[in-house]
Amino acid sequence: MSNDPKASTNRFSDRVANYTLYRPSYPATALDWLLEKAALNASSCIADIGSGTGKFTELLVNRGLRVIGVEPNAPMRAESDLRLSKNPNYSSVGGGAEATLLDVKSVDLIVAAQAFHWFDLEKAKIEFKRIAKPGAGLALIWNRRDSATEFHKAYEQVLSQLPEYSKVKHTRITPESVEAFYGGAVELAGFPYQQKFDLTSFKGRVFSSSYTPNVDESHYAQFNADIESLYAQYAEEEGVVFNYMTEVFFGRIV
Repeated sequence: MSNDPKASTNRFSDRVANYTLYRPSYPATALDWLLEKAALNASSCIADIGSGTGKFTELLVNRGLRVIGVEPNAPMRAESDLRLSKNPNYSSVGGGAEATLLDVKSVDLIVAAQAFHWFDLEKAKIEFKRIAKPGAGLALIWNRRDSATEFHKAYEQVLSQLPEYSKVKHTRITPESVEAFYGGAVELAGFPYQQKFDLTSFKGRVFSSSYTPNVDESHYAQFNADIESLYAQYAEEEGVVFNYMTEVFFGRIV
Protein backbone atom coordinates (compact mmCIF):
# COMPACT_ATOMS: atom_id res chain seq x y z
CA MET A 1 0.00 0.00 0.00
CA SER A 2 1.25 3.47 -0.84
CA ASN A 3 2.02 5.95 1.93
CA ASP A 4 0.50 8.72 -0.19
CA PRO A 5 -2.70 9.79 1.62
CA LYS A 6 -4.36 10.37 -1.75
CA ALA A 7 -3.47 6.92 -3.09
CA SER A 8 -6.62 4.94 -3.88
CA THR A 9 -6.02 2.44 -1.08
CA ASN A 10 -5.66 5.23 1.50
CA ARG A 11 -8.26 7.74 0.40
CA PHE A 12 -10.98 6.69 2.85
CA SER A 13 -8.88 6.09 5.97
CA ASP A 14 -10.11 9.26 7.68
CA ARG A 15 -13.72 8.90 6.50
CA VAL A 16 -14.70 5.50 7.89
CA ALA A 17 -17.34 6.74 10.35
CA ASN A 18 -19.14 8.91 7.78
CA TYR A 19 -18.83 6.18 5.17
CA THR A 20 -20.43 3.61 7.47
CA LEU A 21 -23.25 5.89 8.62
CA TYR A 22 -24.17 7.79 5.49
CA ARG A 23 -23.13 6.02 2.32
CA PRO A 24 -26.03 4.28 0.57
CA SER A 25 -26.64 0.57 0.76
CA TYR A 26 -28.15 -1.29 -2.22
CA PRO A 27 -31.76 -2.27 -2.98
CA ALA A 28 -32.92 -5.81 -2.31
CA THR A 29 -34.21 -6.03 -5.90
CA ALA A 30 -30.65 -5.59 -7.21
CA LEU A 31 -29.40 -8.40 -5.00
CA ASP A 32 -32.29 -10.64 -6.02
CA TRP A 33 -31.47 -10.15 -9.69
CA LEU A 34 -27.77 -10.76 -9.20
CA LEU A 35 -28.20 -13.94 -7.19
CA GLU A 36 -30.65 -15.34 -9.73
CA LYS A 37 -28.09 -14.76 -12.48
CA ALA A 38 -25.18 -16.13 -10.45
CA ALA A 39 -26.97 -19.41 -9.58
CA LEU A 40 -24.97 -20.06 -6.39
CA ASN A 41 -25.38 -22.87 -3.88
CA ALA A 42 -24.61 -23.45 -0.20
CA SER A 43 -20.95 -24.27 -0.88
CA SER A 44 -20.29 -21.30 -3.16
CA CYS A 45 -17.64 -18.73 -2.28
CA ILE A 46 -17.98 -15.02 -3.12
CA ALA A 47 -15.08 -12.57 -3.16
CA ASP A 48 -16.16 -8.96 -2.55
CA ILE A 49 -13.26 -6.96 -4.00
CA GLY A 50 -12.81 -3.49 -2.52
CA SER A 51 -15.32 -4.42 0.17
CA GLY A 52 -14.71 -1.27 2.20
CA THR A 53 -16.73 -1.14 5.40
CA GLY A 54 -18.76 -4.13 4.26
CA LYS A 55 -21.96 -2.53 2.98
CA PHE A 56 -22.48 -4.97 0.10
CA THR A 57 -20.77 -7.82 1.95
CA GLU A 58 -23.32 -7.53 4.73
CA LEU A 59 -26.22 -7.95 2.31
CA LEU A 60 -24.64 -11.11 0.93
CA VAL A 61 -23.83 -12.77 4.25
CA ASN A 62 -27.32 -11.95 5.50
CA ARG A 63 -28.61 -14.10 2.63
CA GLY A 64 -26.62 -17.03 4.06
CA LEU A 65 -23.80 -16.75 1.50
CA ARG A 66 -20.10 -17.28 2.23
CA VAL A 67 -18.18 -14.09 1.48
CA ILE A 68 -14.54 -13.04 1.70
CA GLY A 69 -14.14 -9.28 1.92
CA VAL A 70 -10.97 -8.21 0.07
CA GLU A 71 -10.04 -4.70 1.25
CA PRO A 72 -6.57 -3.10 1.25
CA ASN A 73 -7.52 -0.15 3.46
CA ALA A 74 -6.93 -1.27 7.06
CA PRO A 75 -9.32 1.15 8.84
CA MET A 76 -12.17 0.29 6.48
CA ARG A 77 -11.51 -3.44 6.77
CA ALA A 78 -11.41 -3.11 10.58
CA GLU A 79 -14.85 -1.49 10.52
CA SER A 80 -16.19 -4.34 8.38
CA ASP A 81 -14.64 -6.92 10.72
CA LEU A 82 -16.13 -5.18 13.75
CA ARG A 83 -19.63 -5.34 12.32
CA LEU A 84 -19.57 -8.69 10.53
CA SER A 85 -16.98 -11.01 12.11
CA LYS A 86 -19.56 -12.73 14.30
CA ASN A 87 -21.27 -14.01 11.16
CA PRO A 88 -19.74 -17.42 10.30
CA ASN A 89 -20.20 -16.71 6.58
CA TYR A 90 -17.83 -13.75 6.72
CA SER A 91 -14.06 -13.45 6.54
CA SER A 92 -11.68 -10.82 5.23
CA VAL A 93 -8.19 -10.37 3.85
CA GLY A 94 -6.02 -7.32 3.30
CA GLY A 95 -5.55 -7.83 -0.41
CA GLY A 96 -6.56 -5.69 -3.36
CA ALA A 97 -7.99 -6.22 -6.81
CA GLU A 98 -4.54 -6.71 -8.30
CA ALA A 99 -3.34 -9.12 -5.58
CA THR A 100 -6.26 -10.54 -3.62
CA LEU A 101 -4.30 -13.07 -1.50
CA LEU A 102 -6.96 -15.65 -2.39
CA ASP A 103 -6.24 -19.19 -3.59
CA VAL A 104 -6.15 -20.24 -7.22
CA LYS A 105 -9.58 -21.24 -8.59
CA SER A 106 -11.28 -20.71 -5.24
CA VAL A 107 -14.12 -18.29 -6.05
CA ASP A 108 -17.54 -18.84 -7.64
CA LEU A 109 -18.54 -15.17 -7.87
CA ILE A 110 -16.49 -11.98 -7.80
CA VAL A 111 -18.31 -8.78 -6.93
CA ALA A 112 -17.10 -5.18 -6.80
CA ALA A 113 -19.59 -2.66 -5.41
CA GLN A 114 -18.66 0.99 -5.89
CA ALA A 115 -15.01 -0.04 -6.29
CA PHE A 116 -14.17 -1.07 -9.86
CA HIS A 117 -13.13 2.46 -10.90
CA TRP A 118 -10.23 2.27 -8.42
CA PHE A 119 -8.69 -0.87 -9.94
CA ASP A 120 -5.70 -1.25 -12.23
CA LEU A 121 -7.84 -3.01 -14.81
CA GLU A 122 -5.17 -4.99 -16.63
CA LYS A 123 -3.69 -6.37 -13.40
CA ALA A 124 -7.14 -6.98 -11.91
CA LYS A 125 -8.21 -8.97 -14.96
CA ILE A 126 -5.22 -11.29 -14.57
CA GLU A 127 -5.89 -11.72 -10.86
CA PHE A 128 -9.61 -12.37 -11.30
CA LYS A 129 -8.88 -15.11 -13.82
CA ARG A 130 -6.42 -16.64 -11.37
CA ILE A 131 -8.87 -16.88 -8.45
CA ALA A 132 -12.01 -17.73 -10.45
CA LYS A 133 -13.34 -21.25 -10.71
CA PRO A 134 -14.33 -22.33 -14.23
CA GLY A 135 -17.51 -20.47 -15.18
CA ALA A 136 -17.33 -18.09 -12.22
CA GLY A 137 -19.48 -14.97 -12.35
CA LEU A 138 -18.38 -11.36 -12.14
CA ALA A 139 -20.68 -8.57 -10.95
CA LEU A 140 -19.87 -4.85 -10.95
CA ILE A 141 -22.23 -2.60 -9.01
CA TRP A 142 -22.58 1.17 -8.76
CA ASN A 143 -25.03 3.59 -7.21
CA ARG A 144 -25.18 6.39 -9.76
CA ARG A 145 -26.76 9.66 -8.65
CA ASP A 146 -29.66 10.90 -10.75
CA SER A 147 -28.61 14.32 -12.04
CA ALA A 148 -32.03 15.28 -13.46
CA THR A 149 -33.40 17.37 -10.57
CA GLU A 150 -32.42 20.97 -9.91
CA PHE A 151 -31.00 19.99 -6.52
CA HIS A 152 -28.76 17.33 -8.05
CA LYS A 153 -27.59 19.73 -10.75
CA ALA A 154 -26.72 22.34 -8.14
CA TYR A 155 -24.95 19.74 -6.00
CA GLU A 156 -22.91 18.59 -8.99
CA GLN A 157 -21.93 22.19 -9.66
CA VAL A 158 -20.62 22.59 -6.09
CA LEU A 159 -18.64 19.35 -6.37
CA SER A 160 -17.18 20.37 -9.72
CA GLN A 161 -15.25 23.16 -7.96
CA LEU A 162 -13.23 20.61 -5.97
CA PRO A 163 -9.77 19.85 -7.41
CA GLU A 164 -10.02 16.13 -6.62
CA TYR A 165 -13.52 15.55 -7.99
CA SER A 166 -12.73 15.11 -11.66
CA LYS A 167 -9.98 12.61 -10.82
CA VAL A 168 -12.22 10.04 -9.16
CA LYS A 169 -15.59 10.17 -10.91
CA HIS A 170 -16.61 6.62 -11.71
CA THR A 171 -18.62 7.91 -14.67
CA ARG A 172 -15.34 7.59 -16.58
CA ILE A 173 -16.12 3.86 -16.60
CA THR A 174 -18.29 3.24 -19.66
CA PRO A 175 -20.34 0.21 -20.75
CA GLU A 176 -17.71 -0.30 -23.45
CA SER A 177 -14.85 -0.43 -20.95
CA VAL A 178 -16.81 -2.82 -18.75
CA GLU A 179 -17.52 -5.13 -21.69
CA ALA A 180 -13.85 -5.03 -22.67
CA PHE A 181 -12.92 -6.07 -19.15
CA TYR A 182 -15.29 -9.04 -19.19
CA GLY A 183 -14.24 -10.23 -22.61
CA GLY A 184 -17.65 -11.83 -23.14
CA ALA A 185 -21.39 -11.25 -22.88
CA VAL A 186 -22.52 -8.81 -20.20
CA GLU A 187 -26.00 -8.15 -18.84
CA LEU A 188 -26.94 -4.82 -17.26
CA ALA A 189 -29.92 -4.11 -15.02
CA GLY A 190 -30.90 -0.96 -13.12
CA PHE A 191 -32.81 -0.58 -9.86
CA PRO A 192 -34.00 2.70 -8.30
CA TYR A 193 -32.84 3.57 -4.80
CA GLN A 194 -33.17 6.61 -2.55
CA GLN A 195 -31.66 8.28 0.51
CA LYS A 196 -33.25 11.09 2.52
CA PHE A 197 -31.12 13.47 4.61
CA ASP A 198 -31.47 16.12 7.25
CA LEU A 199 -28.63 18.65 7.42
CA THR A 200 -26.41 16.51 9.68
CA SER A 201 -26.76 13.36 7.61
CA PHE A 202 -26.46 15.32 4.35
CA LYS A 203 -23.11 16.72 5.45
CA GLY A 204 -22.08 13.26 6.64
CA ARG A 205 -22.89 11.88 3.20
CA VAL A 206 -21.01 14.69 1.46
CA PHE A 207 -17.88 14.35 3.60
CA SER A 208 -17.83 10.56 3.25
CA SER A 209 -16.48 11.10 -0.27
CA SER A 210 -12.72 10.99 -0.72
CA TYR A 211 -12.64 14.07 -2.95
CA THR A 212 -14.17 16.42 -0.35
CA PRO A 213 -11.80 18.49 1.83
CA ASN A 214 -10.89 17.68 5.42
CA VAL A 215 -11.43 20.32 8.08
CA ASP A 216 -7.73 21.28 8.10
CA GLU A 217 -7.61 22.01 4.35
CA SER A 218 -7.69 25.59 3.09
CA HIS A 219 -10.86 25.25 1.01
CA TYR A 220 -12.87 23.40 3.66
CA ALA A 221 -14.61 26.49 5.06
CA GLN A 222 -15.87 27.68 1.69
CA PHE A 223 -16.99 24.22 0.63
CA ASN A 224 -18.78 23.63 3.93
CA ALA A 225 -20.56 26.97 3.57
CA ASP A 226 -21.58 26.09 0.02
CA ILE A 227 -22.99 22.76 1.17
CA GLU A 228 -24.98 24.37 3.99
CA SER A 229 -26.29 27.03 1.59
CA LEU A 230 -27.30 24.33 -0.90
CA TYR A 231 -29.22 22.48 1.80
CA ALA A 232 -30.98 25.66 2.95
CA GLN A 233 -32.03 26.42 -0.62
CA TYR A 234 -33.37 22.99 -1.58
CA ALA A 235 -34.45 21.25 1.62
CA GLU A 236 -38.14 20.50 1.98
CA GLU A 237 -40.00 19.09 4.98
CA GLU A 238 -38.27 15.72 4.58
CA GLY A 239 -34.86 17.33 3.98
CA VAL A 240 -33.08 16.62 0.71
CA VAL A 241 -33.21 13.44 -1.34
CA PHE A 242 -30.53 11.59 -3.27
CA ASN A 243 -32.05 9.52 -6.05
CA TYR A 244 -29.85 6.73 -7.39
CA MET A 245 -29.97 4.14 -10.10
CA THR A 246 -28.19 1.03 -8.85
CA GLU A 247 -26.55 -0.49 -11.90
CA VAL A 248 -25.52 -4.14 -11.86
CA PHE A 249 -23.34 -5.59 -14.61
CA PHE A 250 -23.15 -9.38 -14.68
CA GLY A 251 -21.22 -11.81 -16.83
CA ARG A 252 -18.95 -14.82 -16.68
CA ILE A 253 -15.16 -14.62 -16.45
CA VAL A 254 -13.72 -15.67 -19.81
